[in-house]
Amino acid sequence: MKRSSRASVVFVAGCVLAAGCANDGPQALGVDPTSPPTEPASTDQAALPTSTIEVQAIDNTFRPQQVEVAPGTEVVWVNVGRNEHDVLSDFGFGVAPADFQPGDEYRYVFTEPGEYPYYCTIHGTHDIGMIGTVIVTDTA
Repeated sequence: MKRSSRASVVFVAGCVLAAGCANDGPQALGVDPTSPPTEPASTDQAALPTSTIEVQAIDNTFRPQQVEVAPGTEVVWVNVGRNEHDVLSDFGFGVAPADFQPGDEYRYVFTEPGEYPYYCTIHGTHDIGMIGTVIVTDTA
């Protein structure tokens, strides 16, 4: 007898849960399911690049070594060389050799005007070797 009463309790509880969830559709939330979806009220436009420029990491050099861009530009470094490289900067962007093997890409959006030097630690130093600079100006 206890077995059947447990089964009844489980069955009844399941029905209560199912009935409680039955009205959780779009109408219960005040949404008209026939109306088209709306765009979010606000989006973070600063995170979206306004344009893109490519810098190639070739064995022992970045090409071009210097790029001048407007704020909001995404710089894409592409490893087109035969060796691993990295991109190191004192300004918070860069990629490690393990993530920048031949054929890999690294992307960074520059939002603030300034001069941003970078280099490959495998093939250069801060000042010589495989070095490059991104210059962000309001007039680029």
